[in-house]
Amino acid sequence: MFDDEFLRRLEYFVLVSHRAAGGVFSGGSISGEVDIFSNRHKQQFGAGTEFADHRVYVQGDDLRRLDWNLFARFGEGFIKRFDADVDVNIYFLLDCSASMQAGLGKFNKYDYAQRIIASLSYIALSELNRVGVVSFSGGVIDMFPLTRGKSKFFNLLKFLERHKPADSKTDIRLSVDNFIRKTKRAGIAVIVSDFFDYGGCQVAIERLRYNKFEPVIIQLHADFEADPKLQPEFQSVLKTNFNLVSAENENIKNIKNNEINITINDSTLNQYKICFDNFLDEIKRYCINKCVSHIITKTSTPLEEIILKIIRNKNILK
Repeated sequence: MFDDEFLRRLEYFVLVSHRAAGGVFSGGSISGEVDIFSNRHKQQFGAGTEFADHRVYVQGDDLRRLDWNLFARFGEGFIKRFDADVDVNIYFLLDCSASMQAGLGKFNKYDYAQRIIASLSYIALSELNRVGVVSFSGGVIDMFPLTRGKSKFFNLLKFLERHKPADSKTDIRLSVDNFIRKTKRAGIAVIVSDFFDYGGCQVAIERLRYNKFEPVIIQLHADFEADPKLQPEFQSVLKTNFNLVSAENENIKNIKNNEINITINDSTLNQYKICFDNFLDEIKRYCINKCVSHIITKTSTPLEEIILKIIRNKNILK
């Protein structure tokens, strides 16, 4: 899953994040705009005594914290960082429901989600933030506790590799309720999911906001889920997307236990595509109205492309 090539790209992501207007986790937001991660760092200059890490110098940094030895060796400025810096708590909520197994090509949705979380976690840990990971489906399955420092990154990878999609439905509201009850510190809550939840995600997002968490939505889907191809006289049992197809359609037969025997023709296929587009658009419009950071991606999008988009875009909703 996390091969050497993937691990080598992580340092590149960190370098880009530092140079992109102060980094993914440290770019101030403007009223009316939404950054993928808001500025939470409030450095207490001179208060720290224990050295923690370096980061690339950006304009406006205190030159008293510049490491002149590294500047002499490499010709580039690096700022010393100390434990006195106020860090950010960032929680990644990973959907482990059955629908996340869908996908074609190199990765399914779950593999793709794991790599997004691993990449953003590494950047966050490099910024001296605290990172935790929560796996969920019909509720919270497991939690990787808040941790800090790049030395803990491989423990986080082992946690991700240990979990596989469960044979269960998504219940984001219940999962968020479980997460809030188990979590003492508020912070940024990044939900990575296909959001195939009959109950929707709006109530869960509101509960996060009410409890002082900042929700961030990363919504992914496989290409064929948005644009399925018609096979002659094809019949299928559709389980995960029943809410996307009208039950009044004459081609739907024998609805039982959320399984639908459905004969697909051009009309049904077009109806499904319209419903799926509406499904994506409903969540997007809700997030825009509530000023919630939101990004949609397909599993066919190269991982590097989506990570760099998150890093470089000050306002991903614009």
